[in-house]
Amino acid sequence: MLEGFGHRVLTASDGIAGLEALKEGAKEGPNQIEVALVDIQMPGLCGDELIVLYREWEKAERIGKRPMRIYACTGNATSTDAGAYMRAGFDGCVSKPIYPHVFKAVLSGNRQRVQSVLVPGCTHSCSSMSSDSSNDS
Repeated sequence: MLEGFGHRVLTASDGIAGLEALKEGAKEGPNQIEVALVDIQMPGLCGDELIVLYREWEKAERIGKRPMRIYACTGNATSTDAGAYMRAGFDGCVSKPIYPHVFKAVLSGNRQRVQSVLVPGCTHSCSSMSSDSSNDS
């Protein structure tokens, strides 16, 4: 679905491979990842563990750089869970199944559109996003 919208999609077989993919994708260049969706339940390393390790790495290795936007994905999201994911380091949480309008909103970079599709309990605070509608697609 995302490739149909013109986006490049990377996948990982488990949490350990996912963490390495995020680190590699954080490098500036044509293959840089702008937005990541991370499943909470993965073998090897759970999503909430992955985000803590990635954010620690990001702070040490990407000093002064804009943080990657990373959203938790789960089929069991409650507002309590969403708050815990945000405290762990995610920028928000989306429920599965993820429908096309959710992908479009998250990828838009527009704060109001993103907020509208997050699980209740998430308050998006990413400063690199716009609050106007000029980034809508």
